Amino acid sequence: MWRVGIVDRVEGTLLRDAREHLARLPLILEPYRSGVSYDAVVLAEGASCPEPLLGRMVVLPGGSNQPLNADLALSYGMTESDTVTLAAGRHTCIVSLRRDIPGFSGGWVCRQDAVLDLHPENGQPDALPPSRVLPLAALRFLCAAN
Repeated sequence: MWRVGIVDRVEGTLLRDAREHLARLPLILEPYRSGVSYDAVVLAEGASCPEPLLGRMVVLPGGSNQPLNADLALSYGMTESDTVTLAAGRHTCIVSLRRDIPGFSGGWVCRQDAVLDLHPENGQPDALPPSRVLPLAALRFLCAAN
C-alpha cells in the first residue's frame, strides 16, 4: 500500500473523488498533513499549502508555484509541458502520459495513452472535470509500474 496525501482547495472534494474512483488500487488516501512521510502528495487545482509539500513524489497542476520537497514532480493539465494530459472523452476518456516516469514500485511507466473509466464503483456515471480527472489518472499511472 502506498500512502498519498491530498491537498484540496475545497476540503474533501478531490479526496472523495480519489476514494470513489481509485478504490481498487493499493493506496491509502488521506488529507495532507505536514510532517507525515508520503509516497505521493497530490495538489488539487487552485489549492495551496503554506509550507513546501513533502513527499517522494508530488502531483501538481502545471504552472503551479507551490514549493515542494520531492524526488519527482509530475504536472497535470492541458498544455504540452504537462506530464499528464486529457486527450479525449466524457465518461470514458483517454489520458496521455507524455513522458516515462518512475512508478511507486520503482519500475518505469512508459509514455502512453490510456483509457480511464470514470464510472465510480456504484456504476452511476459521474462527469468529472479535467482538474479532477488528471490527478486521479496520474495516481493510476504511478501504480502501474512493473
